[in-house]
Amino acid sequence: MDKIILNARCLNGTTEMAVDNRGRLLPCCYCDGPAMENDPEFAKLLKVSYLKDYNNIEEILATKQWKRFYKRIKRNEGFIECNYVCAKNKSDLLARERTFYSNNKIIHKEKL
Repeated sequence: MDKIILNARCLNGTTEMAVDNRGRLLPCCYCDGPAMENDPEFAKLLKVSYLKDYNNIEEILATKQWKRFYKRIKRNEGFIECNYVCAKNKSDLLARERTFYSNNKIIHKEKL
């Protein structure tokens, strides 16, 4: 698979930031899930994203963790959800095959 090229929705204006049920600012709603929560690098971003700890969103975005996040995105180094949701070359990323069976035997395969 080729290197993933991102069409980052958080940068091109096609998605908006989100706030999760813990009061943390997220780059977008797709970042609200266990895959991102368990990523050690993304966890660093989450630690500095509690709205209650800042006067405004601009202060959150000025943290080194958020600046590092956007630098990564611009270098096409997204996190797992960023790669899944925003990959330009999604066909490479999601290369799949559909298999049809009859009586437990493969009768046909097709690329998706």
